[in-house]
Amino acid sequence: MHTHHKEVLDQVGRRKQHFLSQLVYFLVVVLAWGGVWLIDFVNPSFFQYHYLNQAPVSEALVHFWPLLVYFLVLVVAPNITDWTQPHSPADEQAYMWGLITGNFAAVWEELGFRYVFICYSMISIAVVNWLLGTFLLWVMFAMCVVTALLLMFVPERRLFSVVPTLAAAGLWWASGAVDPLYFLYQEIWMPVLNLVSFGSYSEIMYSGQYQMLLVMGGIGANTAFRDGHKYQGPVGWLNSWLVGFVLLYAMFTYGLLTAIALHGIWNTLFHTHEYVRAKSSHILAQF
Repeated sequence: MHTHHKEVLDQVGRRKQHFLSQLVYFLVVVLAWGGVWLIDFVNPSFFQYHYLNQAPVSEALVHFWPLLVYFLVLVVAPNITDWTQPHSPADEQAYMWGLITGNFAAVWEELGFRYVFICYSMISIAVVNWLLGTFLLWVMFAMCVVTALLLMFVPERRLFSVVPTLAAAGLWWASGAVDPLYFLYQEIWMPVLNLVSFGSYSEIMYSGQYQMLLVMGGIGANTAFRDGHKYQGPVGWLNSWLVGFVLLYAMFTYGLLTAIALHGIWNTLFHTHEYVRAKSSHILAQF
């Protein structure tokens, strides 16, 4: 059997196994939603989520054409001169299972990271914020200072002392706030996110129309979404983080269904690009 053909068949097998794993993940999301329902029943004012469906998806998608441009730059452009990917009779199977797993991922990941897990992220942030209001903040501050000092005495690692030093400075800065973690979110992470998004998050963060803890929870949940894509390498890890923020913006602005649709379109484009490359190289080989 041709080596590449065997590799594609192996890929088909991995995608089938991945789909089974996704069914488990979907079940986890459903069970976690049960916890959210209970929290909402006990305290309806805690998780003020009103984004299941806000705008017609077809109209909302038009506003996200920059995401298509980003896809062309990130995925298509690097391969524009390389259409030599080998062809396999199993390409259609790989493409079909890529579409199945990609679009199912769009559903359960958005239901999770742009809805259900935001509630748990909010709980985590609230608890950590409370803990940082106690002695824990000073324990962390002391650990950062000691780590920075130890690194400074090791010449080949002296440069790394910048990280714990900045962390210590941030904790010192936050120590004067009533809510230290909320303070760090509002004074550091949110302004940075708004800056890199060219001000797109201004209304969400500063208009007062959105529950602030829910916005923080969305940012925290997107961190988990990013870390779930570490297997894609540093570029995939960073890309998942950035695209995740676009999807979070879509959820807040146009509703969860729009975020699901955008995620599905992204994954569909990726697998279609992969398939077209394989078929194009086969067609070109005929001439």
